[in-house]
Amino acid sequence: MDTHCKNKAITRFIILVPHRDTVRILDEYRKKLFGIGFNGAYSFPSSAVLAEVSQPFGRDELKELATNIRRLTLKNDGKIQTTGPIALSFPISLTMEASFFGLPLAISPLKEEFQEIIPPTAAKKIINITFPPALCVALTNSSFNTKEKTNPPYTPTLSFRAAFVANLSLRPLRVPEDVLSFQWRIGTPTWLPSPARS
Repeated sequence: MDTHCKNKAITRFIILVPHRDTVRILDEYRKKLFGIGFNGAYSFPSSAVLAEVSQPFGRDELKELATNIRRLTLKNDGKIQTTGPIALSFPISLTMEASFFGLPLAISPLKEEFQEIIPPTAAKKIINITFPPALCVALTNSSFNTKEKTNPPYTPTLSFRAAFVANLSLRPLRVPEDVLSFQWRIGTPTWLPSPARS
């Protein structure tokens, strides 16, 4: 649920969100995962975490980040494509152990190159950089074994050009420790520039 985070104990991210047409396909996939036992399929917004940060990015920092990501995508005609699925450690400062289950984004094959998308003015805000970034379709915890789950009828391969970056605030709800339930707030979107203008 997209709600205001009023608790001081929140974790902050910079995320990339595809255009709503791609999100619609992603949500259908999440629905199928939830149906076969991925209970954390709705525990995180349909987005890819780029980094965990100590403070939100400013407007100019988000604009520079969006421009830098677009430059990387020009190697592929401005497209961002997915592979996967993959399970990644959840790089956030929460007390629970969790992992992303999602679709990696083929933005850059090199972590060093990907790290260069961070604006210099925002470097001190970075806690963790997620590589490869992946569109999260479910969160899982230590008691969940994805290998024991039956694969869904299909795993979508997504390709999109339109996307935006934004700040995300996340805080856990007061539920049993083994339940991955959060409130979140997504900040003002900053869209990637058109490939034709980059």
